[in-house]
Amino acid sequence: VRTAEEFERRLGEDHSAIVKVQAEMAQILTESAATATRLHGLMEDGRIPEETADSVTSQIAWLLFRGFPRTVPLETLRHYRRYLKGAQIRLERALLSSAADLKKEALFAPYWMRYLEVAKPENAAKFSAAALADFRWTLEEYRVSLFAQELHTPEPVSPKRLDAKWAAL
Repeated sequence: VRTAEEFERRLGEDHSAIVKVQAEMAQILTESAATATRLHGLMEDGRIPEETADSVTSQIAWLLFRGFPRTVPLETLRHYRRYLKGAQIRLERALLSSAADLKKEALFAPYWMRYLEVAKPENAAKFSAAALADFRWTLEEYRVSLFAQELHTPEPVSPKRLDAKWAAL
């Protein structure tokens, strides 16, 4: 920037971009909170298997933790609608076939338990934060691919790919 006019022009452009991002984040947060409330409502009637309800409750807690808008990158926040829609589809399907849901949960749970172990504060320092975050969000994509495949994932995800990412940690 070499002139006051150029500085003012760029400042105006940046301000406009910031306002757009703030509006987008506000929409994501509002929709996420509303969807989480609906999901909790779906689980309250007692027809959802306890293991499924516990898994979805945990998923919501890990997505919408205190301070998440400050720590989760916007690029990842943009996927929240799909993650939460996937949880909704999962609950609806669990009403129809709890056995199928539990079978899929059995495929997902070992990866999630591994992640929870390394994500503990006393263990997390041993791993690259970026690689750990990548594994965590790949797990969220795997959950979508298992429980709501029609929502698609940005890239293919499978146990083989998860195992490779795990080995790279």
